[in-house]
Amino acid sequence: MKFTYLLSSLLAALVAASPIVVPEAITDVKDLVVRAAQIVETDTYKAAIKAKAGLVKDKYYWFKLQWPLGSLVDSKTSEEMLELQKSLGFDHIGVVVGQIKETPSGVGTKNEKLTKDFVATLYHMIKTNVSPGDTG
Repeated sequence: MKFTYLLSSLLAALVAASPIVVPEAITDVKDLVVRAAQIVETDTYKAAIKAKAGLVKDKYYWFKLQWPLGSLVDSKTSEEMLELQKSLGFDHIGVVVGQIKETPSGVGTKNEKLTKDFVATLYHMIKTNVSPGDTG
């Protein structure tokens, strides 16, 4: 029984004699740096951001495209169509509808990547001789 008293008093003396560490006093500890994922931007993403800054992922956006006069060479173009193109100031027009997609790969590894892309569809606007009520 005397041994346990001796051991208890020895441990109490060690605790009392050890220095008290204040966390603010530690100056030689470096902050941990979290490795960020490598961001890969596709050409379509860069073009969309160049056209309109501040695009948000998973939200749909649309852009109007115009081909300048003389850019399309078509021998079948009628006189009426040529006049229309001249009055409008462009050969052809299209609408691009799409959204920003971010695809992670290699999650949890040192090769973690985040691919940003603008996934879109181009709708060509054309003039046809079909009236709105025609089905065929």
